[in-house]
Amino acid sequence: MKNNIGALVLGVDLKPIDNELVPECDVLSKKEEEELLERMKLTKRDLPKIKKNDPVVVALIKNGVSVNVGDIIEFKRKEFGNEYSYYRVVIE
Repeated sequence: MKNNIGALVLGVDLKPIDNELVPECDVLSKKEEEELLERMKLTKRDLPKIKKNDPVVVALIKNGVSVNVGDIIEFKRKEFGNEYSYYRVVIE
């Protein structure tokens, strides 16, 4: 399930807003995590962090997504016709 959580972050009606400035995000499965880390030759400790109380994480949880410390969240942003992914590992 992919989530556009702009409305949740803003505290508006829990319905996603259709705004290209709000990136799609989702929690990677364990298999996707393994593939990502292997492909990029990284460990979770090498990834940027995001706190569990960050508005994006809170909004995902309110939207029914299970988010735990140690999970990796993928953010997808579209710019100039290209799609870019970036990742954050959830910390306490």
